[in-house]
Amino acid sequence: MSNVMNHPALAKALLVAAMPLLFAREAIAQPAPPPFDMSGTRPDLSVSVPPISGIRLGQLKVAFEQVPLARLRALAGVGEIAHRGDAGESTYWLCYTVASLPTAQRVWFIAGELDGPDHFMSAIQATTLGNGEMATESCPLLPSRLRPIALSSGLWLGRSATSLRKALGKPSSSTSDALSYSYIGKVPVSYKGKTVLFDRTSFLHLVLRDGQLQGIVASQTTTN
Repeated sequence: MSNVMNHPALAKALLVAAMPLLFAREAIAQPAPPPFDMSGTRPDLSVSVPPISGIRLGQLKVAFEQVPLARLRALAGVGEIAHRGDAGESTYWLCYTVASLPTAQRVWFIAGELDGPDHFMSAIQATTLGNGEMATESCPLLPSRLRPIALSSGLWLGRSATSLRKALGKPSSSTSDALSYSYIGKVPVSYKGKTVLFDRTSFLHLVLRDGQLQGIVASQTTTN
């Protein structure tokens, strides 16, 4: 059998035929970045206590700024750490799909520039998916051993706006389609053998649709 490359017209035809498949695979493999851009939207009014400290994955409690993304990846056994941006815009994340009724959900575990070379998780985002949307190569299914999933407060997607207000109290700011809780204060931290006060910013933004929680943005930053 002669080599295909000896027939330029045939080789070109095969390449053209294969290109849609190549581009389709490239599209599938593209990492899905966190959907919400919350830069510059945090209210100045501080609530009295931090609204969130982390997330629950099944029986596991994962605190912000304590667990590297690589550790979460090892616990899940699937998924890949993705990255975009440079300097202050540098963001690393893991993305997973949560099988849920009536529609699936998606959650991102996020680390930023201030989270060090180990990329400690300091933020999460979550959203409900449209009908028929399922797990993808870049957002595989979160294993059952890490479910159910919930914020440290026990709240999660699908809760009513009324129950959110009851559980979290008066927000820092609110609109018809969102509740925002922002905390700015001091916390004791063990540092170089001493207990010192560090600055902590904790933020929880809840996106509402038809009176139900459909999107979550949460983060915590502790600095000296």
